[in-house]
Amino acid sequence: MNRPIIIKIISGLINILTCLIAVTIVLYRQDWFGKGDTYAFVFWTIPFAVGLSVVGKTIVNLFRQRPFLLRLLFIILTAGLFSFGWAYFVALILGPWIGAFSIPILYLWIIGSILQLLFLDWRLPKQTEKQKTSKVVIGLLSFPLTAIIVVIGMYMLSFASSYL
Repeated sequence: MNRPIIIKIISGLINILTCLIAVTIVLYRQDWFGKGDTYAFVFWTIPFAVGLSVVGKTIVNLFRQRPFLLRLLFIILTAGLFSFGWAYFVALILGPWIGAFSIPILYLWIIGSILQLLFLDWRLPKQTEKQKTSKVVIGLLSFPLTAIIVVIGMYMLSFASSYL
């Protein structure tokens, strides 16, 4: 399996499945209190996973030539930053309703994105030459654009399904 598009799709599914498994464990420990939040959590996890799938190759290739422990630290820090930024973005859209989640969404997104980036680091083909700075910047800026397009598309599908 050396096709980058398939690897990216699988990495997004790994993020979503990891978040679903983690939310199931959290809900089980809470005696299923907050199970109604699962739909909203998945709704906001899908654009995050898709955005990380698009920008993941750029993130992973930034430290590809470094030792594994340094790459691991970089992946954990990057996953934390992207997850925090995503939680902030969701909070800007939802406003005070972000506090209505009875599950720790930030920590679940961090866990999912760490596993997604680790999978991408493991499976994507190794890049030998150094990337140009302009390509890195464009690659990193594709995350917000992709996430916003996916969120708008999901809102339109949700609106259309409720309208029908």
